[in-house]
Amino acid sequence: MKKNIFLCLLWLCVSFTVSFTVSAADPIRVACIGNSITYGARITNRDTDSYPAVLGSLLGKEYQVENFGLSGRTLSRETGRPYVLEPRYQEALAYRPDIVVIKLGTNDAQPRYRTGKESVQTTLNQLIDSFLAVNPRTRVYLCLPVPAFGVNDYTIDPEYVAGPVRQWITEVAQERELPLIDLYTALSGQDEHFPDQVHPNEAGARLIAGEVYRALTE
Repeated sequence: MKKNIFLCLLWLCVSFTVSFTVSAADPIRVACIGNSITYGARITNRDTDSYPAVLGSLLGKEYQVENFGLSGRTLSRETGRPYVLEPRYQEALAYRPDIVVIKLGTNDAQPRYRTGKESVQTTLNQLIDSFLAVNPRTRVYLCLPVPAFGVNDYTIDPEYVAGPVRQWITEVAQERELPLIDLYTALSGQDEHFPDQVHPNEAGARLIAGEVYRALTE
């Protein structure tokens, strides 16, 4: 009898310990770095329908996804509007993410912000290094920008996105052996989901989230 009571108490203790450990585990922190496309510009309810918000829903409660997108910012440090000089970037570093998804480069295709390969790649490498410095175990994913579809109000050159920007980001990913999420190919031909030729609507954001989700969970 006493043995049975002891075994029951032992089982309860073990069950409680396992349950507490699982419930108390910190979620995996995901930081989405980017410009207005990440931020969710032109989306009515960006808190639920931007791509980082949809990504969070897809990943579930074991993950905590934060949207650190900032409209109008560039990848290159030399443009006058670089992401790396913004307070939002410092907030992303303070978040100490376990996973970083970097989706920048679209605004670097504006004629006034073109600084060349060296500047873009140098800044991108510095951005990667800064997240590894605050959390050496961070998994960094680089995204190729989504296409720009023809003439737009933002002077973003579709050919410059398709050519130099894609090539420069790809080279960094290959040199550093980082996973590359090809949003350009995935969203090509999906212009119906980009009402202003640059920013995705809710359906477009879901497509982006789906591609990122697949990359993170493979």
